[in-house]
Parts: sequence; C-alpha cells; structure tokens
Amino acid sequence: WPKLQFVLHPPPHLQHLDKASTDIASGSYTFYPETTCKGKDSASATNSITYTNDEMGYPAMLGYEVTTGECRKSDMIFMASAPEEAACRSLLNDKCTEHSSVFAAAAAAASATCPCFDTEDLDKAAEDVASGSYTFRSATTCTGSDSGSTGIVYTNDSTGYSIMMGCEVRANSCRKSDMFRETSASENSACRSLITSKCVEHSSIFAAAAAANTNE
Repeated sequence: WPKLQFVLHPPPHLQHLDKASTDIASGSYTFYPETTCKGKDSASATNSITYTNDEMGYPAMLGYEVTTGECRKSDMIFMASAPEEAACRSLLNDKCTEHSSVFAAAAAAASATCPCFDTEDLDKAAEDVASGSYTFRSATTCTGSDSGSTGIVYTNDSTGYSIMMGCEVRANSCRKSDMFRETSASENSACRSLITSKCVEHSSIFAAAAAANTNE
C-alpha cells in the first residue's frame, strides 16, 4: 500500500517531511500557515504541513496531513487505522517542532505586503512603457535578481532632465517613482514576488519597448 511508506517506514517518510520544509523555505510555493502545525500535540485535531504549487494556474496540493481515520500525502488520501494515525501524528509533531522556525518565517512572509507598490501600480507602469511616451530602462527592468535591483523602470525626460518613474526593489529598499522606503526581508520578498509576476504578464510589452530602444 502507498500508505505504508507514509506510516510504517519512518526513514523515507521523515526525508519527505524534511523536503516539505525545504520547499516551504524556498519561497517557490504557496504556504498555508493557517493549517500548518495547528493540530500539533493533539490526539484528534487535524494536523498538517500544507503548501501548494500554483504554477499551472490552480493550486496543486502538496504536503502532509493527518485527521481522524485518514492521512494525506500531497493529493492522495488514505484510510488510517488508529495505530497508523498515531504514527502519522507523531511524525508530524516531531517535524513541526524541528522546523518551527522555517514555518514561522514562511508565515511572516505570507502575510507581508510590499510597502511601495501594488499590482495596480505595476500595471500602470507597464501601460506607461507601452505608450512610448517615456524612456524605457531595459537594463534594470525585470532583471530576475533575487537580491539586487529589479523592477519596471523608465524615466520622463520631457523636462530636459530625467525624472525617475516606475517601480523597483533593491537589496534593502523599494521605490515607486522617486519615493524610496526601506524594507524588511519579508517586505522585500513581497515586492519581488509582485514584480516577477508582472514581468511575466507584461513580457511582450517590455520586449517591444526594448526592441524600440535598440532601433532608435
């Protein structure tokens, strides 16, 4: 039974739970702090390490869960006898304790927002770039950097000097137009996540603007 790998063979299962923690720490998945480890140390409440992969446009369930009479690995649910359920609970309890700092950091990141801009600001920046009315800065737009500068960057040069526009995140700060703010690690990550998403969504706009700059 697939369940036996989940319940009766601790070494590979513990490795899988460690992999779940590594996945959550990577920030590449959607973490669910509202359900993760909430039933820790309970003999009957649902307990889980829960996250999803949303790359396909819908949330693909990942992680592990145990509830009365059942256990889950990703989207596979199995019936569990009382001893098997207890074994699942014990494994999850141990890993909830061991990786508590990972889950706490992921929960903080999940609740963080970017203090400088939101999706509407980024959509407006893409519209400005598409209009051709501004000077597009392709070298600093959508760099894909995990720690350096990235954003949607352009300037208004109509006054005879360059006025900074667009949205950007740097190592420890973010900005909208020429207004900078310092960011915490979780805020910085939230800014980067927004920019990454909009860089993909508006990639054709930025490619066209970059080509136009080259042809000028």
